[in-house]
This record gives sequence, structure tokens and C-alpha cells, in this order.
Amino acid sequence: MFCLCFGIPRFGVHDGAKHRIGSLIINLLVGCGQLFTVLFCLVGWGWSIWWGVIMLKISRKYRKLKAEAAAEEAEGAPPVTSNNHTRA
Repeated sequence: MFCLCFGIPRFGVHDGAKHRIGSLIINLLVGCGQLFTVLFCLVGWGWSIWWGVIMLKISRKYRKLKAEAAAEEAEGAPPVTSNNHTRA
């Protein structure tokens, strides 16, 4: 539910209901796979830690790209002080 409401899919450029549902299904499959493999030599435990690390790396990369886009947008904007007000 959290993925559908707040998650942004990391497998596609576009964000929409179809992509969010796809991301939810992938995360559910990975979670089920982790639960299944935890019974066999704790492979699922290591897998879940690695999956968490990947998710953190992707979120940091997304945050960095978002900050760079905001900085580029701010550089291209005209200065606020030139608003054509004159005093006679």
C-alpha cells in the first residue's frame, strides 16, 4: 500500500498508476522470495539486506538528481530584482 501511495517506480522514467503497480508487484515478488529463502541457510536475510542497500542507493541518486534539476532551474530563472518598477 505504501508503494502505491508514495512510491516512485525506479524501473521507468514515467510515474503513473501502471508503473506504481508494476513496482508493487516486483517488491511483493522479492519479499515472497526472501521469505521463502530465509528457511534455507538464511539466504533471504542477506538478500533483504542487499535489497535495502540498493533501495537506499537509488533514493540517494534520485535526491541528487532532483537537487541538480532544481539548481539548473534556479540558474535559468530571471532575477527577481528586475521587475521594471521605476520611481519618478
